[in-house]
Amino acid sequence: MRLLLDQGLPRYAAEVLRAEGVECVHIGELGMSRARQFMAVAPGADFHAILAVQNAAQPSVIRIRLQGLNGPAIEG
Repeated sequence: MRLLLDQGLPRYAAEVLRAEGVECVHIGELGMSRARQFMAVAPGADFHAILAVQNAAQPSVIRIRLQGLNGPAIEG
């Protein structure tokens, strides 16, 4: 599984997850045009709304409902 962290999550979280062996990239490192290759991880409902409006099947989305987390807290 390849994770794409949304802009609402800190870039540092991607670094922490990669150090733990998770294939992960932050949207700021990749850009939206390549997002369909990943499972998106986002703190808000933006990805869900976009997928619903576009009737898209990809990318899959994981929503993190706790806000204000730093990289180590997201990893844990």
